[in-house]
Amino acid sequence: MSTTVIRPHYSRPPQLIAVAALRQELAASDPCTDHPYLCEFRAAYQDYESMMTETQLASELAAADVVLVGDYHTLPSSQLYVAQLVEQLARESGREVVLGMEMVYARDQRPLEAWLRREIDERELRARIRYETSWGYEWAPFAALLHAGRAHCAAVYGVDCVPRGDMRRIAQRDRHAAARIAGIREKHPGAIVVVVFGEAHLAPTHLPAEVASRMPKARVLTVLQNMDELYWKAGAERRGRAAVKVQPGVVCVFNATPLEKYESYRDYIEGWQDGRPHPSTSRRSGRRARRR
Repeated sequence: MSTTVIRPHYSRPPQLIAVAALRQELAASDPCTDHPYLCEFRAAYQDYESMMTETQLASELAAADVVLVGDYHTLPSSQLYVAQLVEQLARESGREVVLGMEMVYARDQRPLEAWLRREIDERELRARIRYETSWGYEWAPFAALLHAGRAHCAAVYGVDCVPRGDMRRIAQRDRHAAARIAGIREKHPGAIVVVVFGEAHLAPTHLPAEVASRMPKARVLTVLQNMDELYWKAGAERRGRAAVKVQPGVVCVFNATPLEKYESYRDYIEGWQDGRPHPSTSRRSGRRARRR
């Protein structure tokens, strides 16, 4: 069966120019911009197959066993989308929902469980998972995601491992997360496992491939958010539509403009330059990880 590819519909040139200038500015402050790992992600998703209605998107989500959602850490709408997603799935899918989060190391599952049981408050949870030094992004949207998980999910798990800041070992994190997801799936075989992880990890050869290798029979859906090229090419067709189908097993939703996305990262860079602790600095490598 042949696939129809939508013709590009570009937005107004001033918006494209503004985003291009901002991306160039950010690249000068980000030593990892041209790392092959990030380039693979950007190159993987340059076009889409078709628009999706809310009903079509909901059907794809409800049929999945594992939903990998790409997170843009500095953009609050990215985390709030996942909070809304787990609530929607718990309400409409007829299945249990389990949440896995990059922001919490797997080794910190014990304090997370204590918070889920309401034995400790948010302040103690932040201290025990060392939120400011190990993650450090704005607390409120990630807290909203945690609360959505506690209210609507059968369980919530941390899925990441150290070191976060060393690009030389980033594939190790993918392997660890995939093994963790497989273990979660074994504990909750009938549930939809929603995992939110930095967007660059969702190139087909990165975390999705690791998950597929461990769970070949699982239905895995990758959910991207606000991909630049897809945003510009979908153009006016985005209005009234929930998402685009990128390729089998991959969709992209839109809840922010590219300009909003990159402005959120610029705000963080300015804060880091003013002395705010960087969330993903590796003491061993001295390198900084990207906002993804």
